[in-house]
Amino acid sequence: MVSMTRMTPTEIEAFLRAPRHAVLGVNRGEGPPHLSPVWYHYDEGVFTISITTATVKYRLLRRDPRVSL
Repeated sequence: MVSMTRMTPTEIEAFLRAPRHAVLGVNRGEGPPHLSPVWYHYDEGVFTISITTATVKYRLLRRDPRVSL
């Protein structure tokens, strides 16, 4: 059995602040979610992502703002 060490809140904050990709899941309405990689910025508990209005994820978010990151 592999033992996993839990991250402290400070370690979690440091991990999230580092430049990384995330996968944004957006509700399509029917079928599986629309998944796409995004850059994110994390600061004080808030994630910010940048998308353009010409993308599928933008249109889907306008219809249903619920996401998974």
